[in-house]
Amino acid sequence: MDQTNPCAALIPCRNEALALPRLLEEVRCFLPAVVVVDDGSRDATGRIARQMGAECVGLWPGQGKGAALQAGFQRLQELGFSHAVTLDGDGQHSPQDIPRFLSCRQNTGADLVVGSRMMTAGTMPWPRRAANRAMSLCLSFYAGRALPDSQCGFRLVDLRRARQAGAATRHFEFESEMLVTFVRRGFRVEFVPIQTIYRGERSKIRPLSDTWRWLRWYAASFRETTRGRFRTHSPCLRGNSVCAGK
Repeated sequence: MDQTNPCAALIPCRNEALALPRLLEEVRCFLPAVVVVDDGSRDATGRIARQMGAECVGLWPGQGKGAALQAGFQRLQELGFSHAVTLDGDGQHSPQDIPRFLSCRQNTGADLVVGSRMMTAGTMPWPRRAANRAMSLCLSFYAGRALPDSQCGFRLVDLRRARQAGAATRHFEFESEMLVTFVRRGFRVEFVPIQTIYRGERSKIRPLSDTWRWLRWYAASFRETTRGRFRTHSPCLRGNSVCAGK
């Protein structure tokens, strides 16, 4: 592990043995270290990650993407890194876009940089596009500012801020919780345009159970907010800012 660079890649995976080798090779062109969190894979995901020199953290099956990300954040902090670039393990995120995130953080000092696929949303399968827009609209209303792509897992995260924010969720709703919490705590959040890549891979999201879990989290969080238990600290974040990148 190269600890001279404060930023490393974090890839939560579940049964991604086919896509992982190419992804790891490409990521290493831009970041010196990679942590793979194996969320109970039944294939060779963990073995491939270790063979290719990545740090591999193993979880028991079914703990969820949020749990995998939190485990990865903790491991990266233990290794001395201050920031993580998170990418999905199925190859739908192009490592070629990593410099956009790094540039945005350097230019704005953002605590969280989120990839936005909405500029090329026409290439996204329509069910995902519709769900993303609906969830983004709900979260924008909740957060008090426009969030153009709230569901994208391609992000650059300040690990210290993530620890301060905390989390109550452990599955796919974790990324929504983190985004809203960062905004409402006054941490700086920016968006950068990224490529939209779909090769017919099967989504790991379970439509019924994960949607129901997300709705329960949203309803409970929104109820708590309207009762005045969570104050917005920075009105200046209500605008929508998108870093152009290079």
